[in-house]
Amino acid sequence: MIPMFQDVANKLVKTMRNKLRNGPQEIDILHWMGRAALEMIGQSGFGYSFDSLEEDAKPHPFAIAAKAFS
Repeated sequence: MIPMFQDVANKLVKTMRNKLRNGPQEIDILHWMGRAALEMIGQSGFGYSFDSLEEDAKPHPFAIAAKAFS
């Protein structure tokens, strides 16, 4: 399971680096940590990827539904 967590973390790092390529900017970390957490739960618990963790990726319908509960 650790390699899967590391893979998700590496995708998140890649996205953050791309966002910061043009210099410092404000990043909504809570948003990105939520996406990463859902992806880790999906892959480790269900064997399913809910999110590519790319900036312009369309949200998965399950992610939209889960966020509506909060």
